[in-house]
Amino acid sequence: MHSPESENILIVIPAEAVRQQVSDVLQISGFETEVVSDAAEAVAQAQSTPPALIILDYETQSLHPSEVEEILASDLDTQEIPLLWIVDEELYQIHLLGAQHPERDYLLSPFRPEELMLKVHHYLPNHAGNRHFALASSPVITNVSIPSHYYDAVTQLPNQTLFHQMLIEDVQTTPEELLVGVLVVDLDRFRTINDALGHDKGDLLLRAISQRLINCVGSQERVFHLGKDEFAVLLPDLIQEEDAAKVAADINQEVKQMIPFQGHELYITVSIGISLYPTDTREIKKLLRCAETAMYQAKEQGRNTYAFYSSFIRNRAYERLNLESALHKALKQDEFRLYYQPKIDLRSRRVTGMEALLRWYHQDFGWVSPTQFIPLAEETDLILAIGEWVLRRACEQNLAWQAAGHDPLCVTVNVSGQQFKRTDMVRLVAKVLEETGLNPQHLQLELTESVLMKNVSNTVVKLGELKKQGVSIAVDDFGTGYSSLAYLKRFKLDILKIDQSFVRDIEHNPDDAAIVSAIVSMAHSLGMEVVAEGVEKFAQLDFLMQNRCDMIQGYYFSKPLPPDEFIALAAQDLGSYFEAAAEAVEAEAP
Repeated sequence: MHSPESENILIVIPAEAVRQQVSDVLQISGFETEVVSDAAEAVAQAQSTPPALIILDYETQSLHPSEVEEILASDLDTQEIPLLWIVDEELYQIHLLGAQHPERDYLLSPFRPEELMLKVHHYLPNHAGNRHFALASSPVITNVSIPSHYYDAVTQLPNQTLFHQMLIEDVQTTPEELLVGVLVVDLDRFRTINDALGHDKGDLLLRAISQRLINCVGSQERVFHLGKDEFAVLLPDLIQEEDAAKVAADINQEVKQMIPFQGHELYITVSIGISLYPTDTREIKKLLRCAETAMYQAKEQGRNTYAFYSSFIRNRAYERLNLESALHKALKQDEFRLYYQPKIDLRSRRVTGMEALLRWYHQDFGWVSPTQFIPLAEETDLILAIGEWVLRRACEQNLAWQAAGHDPLCVTVNVSGQQFKRTDMVRLVAKVLEETGLNPQHLQLELTESVLMKNVSNTVVKLGELKKQGVSIAVDDFGTGYSSLAYLKRFKLDILKIDQSFVRDIEHNPDDAAIVSAIVSMAHSLGMEVVAEGVEKFAQLDFLMQNRCDMIQGYYFSKPLPPDEFIALAAQDLGSYFEAAAEAVEAEAP
């Protein structure tokens, strides 16, 4: 072999301008180069005088890349020569070259000179030509000649741009049977320290942390500063996931040691997320996101620890299986409950109705959020049986209250998209009303705007048949979907519910106020009543009263209540409550 000083690079690029550009960059950096325009000529040249590296254009060659590789591999003098293929980025993406030939190293065109030099540095790390691109010998990088956009200004560590390039290179060069590990290292509660000490001292602390990370990893080229208080570590050629765990544990142990810092004794901990290629994903772009997801899981586990993405996913899958299994038994074991949120009539100032809301209490899980189990029930078709139970139980409870001497109230039951689409709702409602004996006038079915707009012609028919039975129909979340006035008229709805997103800032946002006022006027012109959801303040209530809204529901009057508490509230006269709230607001006015 030639000595490092005499090692040269063979450039094989048909386009003269590109060939000259590559040659100039390498020569300026101290490399000797030879240039040819054709692959066949390059092979002959390499066999005659083996170069240290061959840089080839992927296209427009007399020999296919595979042929070049086969010829060079068959010759003892050339089989160890590394090949760097320059390929158009679009061609690379279209033909999935990185996936089809992970053993090849590609430089995507167009490229910047520093990108070329980083590739060359990988193959010829000790060559004198790398003196302009070599990292400083000190543990923390202090003098880097690679353009600054590849390095973080605070820590002088490689930044996220260089991280992605190195990750691609690691994935392409790591043998299939081995793993590439990505560690995302996030400082716990760094913002508090930064605010206390000041940002300048916070920057010095980041440099100290950088030093400790480098000590653990053993290479300053494998530690990256992604930004703010987040670092990354790249670990190629791992045999097993425990190898990544050992590095993470070392980092946790090293970083948490006391840092003597300008008269202070600082204690820093880090949360680490780990993702592995190809175990977690074969998509390079997702590896960092997977590691970040795992990092947040580590924080939830108490900080100062590490978590694998695969373990996080397995845990979630395990929890989902447990929840699904429990959900299948919930009906038989009588674990569901109905809570009722009052609807207040703004004219009579009394409770005239309620919305039945499903709740689930499990002996092991405790109260399970509807946002967890309702989507799961819809995915597994359990929503059909659960929906029928809710309808029947709400009707039975309403009738029981009437039998106990309470004034008749109208109970609203939500109908899911699956129920409305897949069950014979008309027959089911008729059956439940007949078996419970509830007057149809005291039952209201509520559907979301998006459910109504699916298969409009079928929806019109179903709604018409339901209304013939005497039940009323409400549309929920109005204003968040895409229904038109023409459809609202065809549906012949009774109640229009204004979504809480419009009510939330109604006293401050003129647009929301105008929308709500317009919805109320439009609904009244179509013969519908209006219910406003999410009313939490008297100012919202006052606006709705001034704009002739018919009913409201929300935490201003009551959260959803168990049956006994609800019926006690329903028996109250709320008029005095309206007056007291109004007087309090007037007293606070300037």
